[in-house]
Amino acid sequence: GVTQLLRENVLLLVRDYNRILGALDKEERRLFADRIHYLDRRVTPGLHKLNWTAAKNVLDFFIKEARKYCQEVYDMVLEYKDANARVQANCKAITETLLVSIVKKKVYMEGEFEEEQAAHRAVVSAKFAAAHAEMKEILSKTHETFANDSEDVQAEWVKYTRKVDKRLEESLRMTVKKSLQELSRALNGDNKTEVMPVFNVLTILKNNRRVELKPNVQDLFNIIHTISRELITVIKVVPRLSLAKIDAAGAKMLPFYDAISTDEDTTLKQIVSIDNGITLIVEKTQTFVTFWEKTYKHVWEQDKEAYIRRYEKAKKPLSSFEVDIQKYKDLADEVNAEDQSTNMLFLRIDCGPLKQSLLDHCEGWVEKFTGLLNATALQELNDLYTYFDGNSAILSETPLNLDQLAENVNLHKRLVTEKEETESKFAPMQAKYRLLEKFEVVITEEEETRLENLPGKWSAFQNVLGDSDVDLERAKEGFREKLVKMVDTFVKEAADARETFEAGAPKHVSPAMEHGALASATAFLEETKVTIATYRKRETDLKAGMEIFGIPQPPLKELLAMETDMGFLVQLWEIVAEWLKSYDSWKGGMFKDLMVEEMENAAITYGKRIIKLGREIKAWGAWNSVKDVVDAFKKTMPLITDLRNPAIRERHWSSVMDKCGQKFDPHGDSFTLGKVTELGLHLFGEFIAEMSTNATKELAIDNSLQSIEAVWKDLALDMVPFKEGRDVFKLRSTDDVFAALEDNIVTLSTMKASKFFMVFEATITSWEQKLGLVSEMVEIVQKVQMSWMYLENIFVGSEDIRKQLPQESIMFDNVNLSFIKAMKEMKEISNVVLA
Repeated sequence: GVTQLLRENVLLLVRDYNRILGALDKEERRLFADRIHYLDRRVTPGLHKLNWTAAKNVLDFFIKEARKYCQEVYDMVLEYKDANARVQANCKAITETLLVSIVKKKVYMEGEFEEEQAAHRAVVSAKFAAAHAEMKEILSKTHETFANDSEDVQAEWVKYTRKVDKRLEESLRMTVKKSLQELSRALNGDNKTEVMPVFNVLTILKNNRRVELKPNVQDLFNIIHTISRELITVIKVVPRLSLAKIDAAGAKMLPFYDAISTDEDTTLKQIVSIDNGITLIVEKTQTFVTFWEKTYKHVWEQDKEAYIRRYEKAKKPLSSFEVDIQKYKDLADEVNAEDQSTNMLFLRIDCGPLKQSLLDHCEGWVEKFTGLLNATALQELNDLYTYFDGNSAILSETPLNLDQLAENVNLHKRLVTEKEETESKFAPMQAKYRLLEKFEVVITEEEETRLENLPGKWSAFQNVLGDSDVDLERAKEGFREKLVKMVDTFVKEAADARETFEAGAPKHVSPAMEHGALASATAFLEETKVTIATYRKRETDLKAGMEIFGIPQPPLKELLAMETDMGFLVQLWEIVAEWLKSYDSWKGGMFKDLMVEEMENAAITYGKRIIKLGREIKAWGAWNSVKDVVDAFKKTMPLITDLRNPAIRERHWSSVMDKCGQKFDPHGDSFTLGKVTELGLHLFGEFIAEMSTNATKELAIDNSLQSIEAVWKDLALDMVPFKEGRDVFKLRSTDDVFAALEDNIVTLSTMKASKFFMVFEATITSWEQKLGLVSEMVEIVQKVQMSWMYLENIFVGSEDIRKQLPQESIMFDNVNLSFIKAMKEMKEISNVVLA
C-alpha cells in the first residue's frame, strides 16, 4: 500500500513536470530555461539519489517540495500564457478596428464626411493608445519574472518582445490595409459590392458663367486623398514595444508609421486604387456638366440688359415678343422636367440649385420681355393722353395775337390731317395689352382705367377739333387788316436799313491792313449781323400770318443785297484779321529765326484767297488796299532770303550800312522783320541781292582756304628710325606731301585769277609762300639725307677708312652731328609746315 501511494505521488510529480513542458513551445522553453533548470535541480535528487526503499519521510518531503516548485513554475507559465493571450486580444482588436467610418447607404453632405472621419480617428486613436498602454504594462509585468535570469534568457526575452512587436505591426498593417480597402470598396465597389452614392454634390451655376459641381471633382479628390493619408496617421499613437533598435536581420527598426505608410502592398497600392477610382468619375462628371452647358448655356450667357436694349432699339413686332416670351416659358418647363438628382458611381448629384438658377434666368427673361412690352404699351397709352390733353388745351384758348392765331390754325390743320393716323394707333396698343393679359402680367389700376377710358377720350377730342374750327374762323376776320399794315411797314423799314448799310459799310477803307481799320469794320459787321437777324425773325413771324390769309410774300431785294454784301465783307475782313495776326508774329521775331519758306507759302495762300474774292468786289477800295499789302510783302521775300544768307560776313553788312546810310546790329535781338521794313532795306534790293551773291562766292574761296589749312595742320612728316638701336631718324616717304602740294598750289593759282582775290590776298599770298618753302625744303632734305646715308656707311664703323682719311672724317663728324640733330628735331615737331 505504501509503495502504491508512493508510486501515485511520483506519477503526479511527473505529470506536473510534463504539464509545464507541454505548455511551452520550443521558443518559450528557452525563455523559461532558468525556471526549468531550477526545477530540474529540485527534481534531480529523485532521479539519482533516492529510490523506492528510501525513508518514507525523505521521499514524502522530496515529492512535496518538488511538486510545490512545479506548481510555482506552472503558475508563472500560466501568467505568461495569460499575458500572451491579452496581448493577442489587443492585437486582434486593433486588426478588427477600421480607421475609416463609412455608414452604409448614407450619403454625406459637403463637409460631413471629413467631420465624421476626424471624430472617428480621434476615437480610434484613443482606443489604440489604450491598447498599447495595456500591452506595454503586460510586458513590463511579465518581464519581472525573468528580470534576474541569465543573459541567455534576457536575449530570449528580447526575441520575445520582437515577436510581440512584429505581431502588433502586422495588426496595424492589417487595419490600415483593410481601412483603405474599405474606402476603395465604397468608391469603386468590387465583385460582391455595387458602388453606392457616398458623397452628395450640388450642381450650381457659378458666377452666371459656367456649370460646376460643389464640391467639384478636384475637391473630392483632395478630400479623399487627404483622408486616406490621415487615417494612416492614427497609428502614430502606437510606438514600438520592443526595446531593441534593430530587428533579427540586423536592420534598423523604424516607427510603425514610417514602416507602414511607405509599404507598397499595405498602403501605396491601396491609395493608388482609391485615386484611380476617383479619376473614373472625371469623364462622367465632365459629360454631365457639358450636357447642361450645351443645352442651357444661352439662358445665362446672354446679357439681358444689353439684349433688351437692342431689342427695344430694333422695334420688334408684337409677334416677336409673343414668340420670345413663350420660348422661355417652354424652356422653364423643360428645366422642371429634368431629373432633380442622379447617381454617378460614388456621387449623388443634386441638380436642384442649378435648376433653380435656370428657372430664375428664364423668369428673368420673361420679365424683361413683358416689362419692355408693358413699358412700350404704357408709353403709347400715355402719349395718346398727352396728345389729346395738350392739344385740347391749346385749341381751347382764344388767340391774343397774330402769332398765336397762326400757331392755332396750323395746329388745327395738322391735327385734322392726323386723325386717321392717330386712330390707327389704338389697335396695336390694345393688342399689346391683350398679350400681356395672356401671359398673366398684372398692370396698375391707373393704367387699366386709362385703357378702358381711351375710346371716350378719343370721342371728346374729336368734338374739340370741331368746336375749335368754328372759333378759329371767327378769330381770322379780326386780324387780316392789321397784318397787311404790318407787312407794308416791314418792307419800308428793310429798304431804309439797306441805305444805312451802304452808307457805313467798310468797302472802301484804305489803308485796310491796320488794326484800327479792322476794329471799326468788325464792330460794324457784328452790328449789321444783329440787324439782319432781327429782320429775318420779323419776316418769319409775318410769314405764318400771311400763309393764313393767302397774302403773297414780298421779295425783300434790299435785305437779300445786304446779306450778299455782308458775306463778301466778312470774308474780306477775316483775311485782314488773319493777315495781321500772322504779320504780327513775323515782324516781332528775330530776323535770323524767320521761317522764310513758311512765310512765303502763307503769303501765296492769302494772295489766292484775295484774288478769288476779287472776282465779285474788285471795285471796293478796301479789297485793293489788302491786295497791295500782300503783293508788296511777297516782293520782299527775295530780300529776306538774301539778308539771311549765311555767307554774309561783317564786311558785307558794313557795305549795306554804307549804302543805306544807317547803322544797325544785324545779329542783335532788335533786328526783326519790322526793323528791316523800318530801315527801308527793300529800297536797296538790287544792291543787297548782288552783295549776297558775291558773299556766296567769297564763302567758297574762304572754305577752300580753310580746307588747305586743315590739310597742312594734320599732315605729318614720315620720319622713321634709320637703324634699330640708334636714336637717328630719316625721312622715309614724301608722296603725301608732294600730292598735297600739287593740289593746293593749283587751287591757290585758281583763287588768284578770281575777281574776289583782293578780299583774301594776304591769306592766299601767305599760303603760296609757305607751300613754296615746304616744297624747296623737302627736296633739300631728301638730297642731304641721300648724301649723308652714303657717307655714313663709309665713316661710321670703319676705323681703317677714318685713319686713311682723317681730315674728311673730322668734317663728316661735324656734319653728322648737325644732321642727326636736325632730323631729330623734325621728328619731334612732326608737322610738315612747322618743321
